[in-house]
Amino acid sequence: MKCGILNLAFGETKLLRMEYCVAAALVLGCLGIAQFTDEALFHPEVRRLMRRVSSKGDPALEELAKKENLLAPSKVKVILNDGREFTQDVPEARGGPAEPLSWEELEKKLLECTGQVLPANQAQKALGLIRQLEELDNIALLTDVLTPRRQLQVSTR
Repeated sequence: MKCGILNLAFGETKLLRMEYCVAAALVLGCLGIAQFTDEALFHPEVRRLMRRVSSKGDPALEELAKKENLLAPSKVKVILNDGREFTQDVPEARGGPAEPLSWEELEKKLLECTGQVLPANQAQKALGLIRQLEELDNIALLTDVLTPRRQLQVSTR
């Protein structure tokens, strides 16, 4: 699975903005690291919906974030084709100081992210070491497990 973030052509950085994130979450059902692969980044339905999504900054929310130490407070407004509007205030993104992820959510996220570069058994070993981080004598054990192993290409000329 190739990561599209690293392969974007100049001018494609908009994919990583709010328009992409909203469209991908609606079309693909969630927004995690798997939604940033080439396949997801260039999904035709996501690209089509991106053109219908707009975002703008709100200085009042930016000030609130600084003052209250909040992670990305937002106001979401959806306007349907029939003109009906729905608005929702989101005081803080999940995972911020006021609404931290649970241990189970953190484990799932770690395995999802490490699964992109580590074999499953290596990712599980890392998770086990993180669970006992306070008892580790040497953090090098964890950093070693979190280091992807590359297959050496040996030339036989």
